[in-house]
Amino acid sequence: SLHSLFYNDRRGLPTATDALHPNLIVCPINCRDRIESLLQSATHSIYMYQQYIADDRIQHILQQQKEKGRDIKLILWDKKDGGDTRDKPFLDAFTWHIKMQSDPYVHAKVILVDNEFLLIGSMNMSDTSMNKNREIGILLLNRYQIEKMMNMFMKDWSR
Repeated sequence: SLHSLFYNDRRGLPTATDALHPNLIVCPINCRDRIESLLQSATHSIYMYQQYIADDRIQHILQQQKEKGRDIKLILWDKKDGGDTRDKPFLDAFTWHIKMQSDPYVHAKVILVDNEFLLIGSMNMSDTSMNKNREIGILLLNRYQIEKMMNMFMKDWSR
């Protein structure tokens, strides 16, 4: 799948969604739909490392999941300079569910859902990243890999 994607990209050719491996998440081809579906599928928990969450649709899904009582934990980059304040209402609504971290700098893009699905990729939670950029992620289902990431996440969460 990756070979075909890169081959097509180099030649300016499109890549069809059905040409991608089911565990390959590629922006803008299937990224938004797959990430939104993954977040909406949560029945217990959503844990995320992200630089920021600026996309209105992702914020809305997280808000809905919070209202359903899902355990939501977000580790975001702490913009010491204040940065863009458009996401302030979202951040304020999730006060108890967010840890802002500046050291080490949060550049990771990870989504853990229900301790069953682990998405690791290059995509930020922004409209530009999901709808315009070439971003790639992989959905992992391996229990060992999920457990290792969960342990690291919980260690960072408790710092």
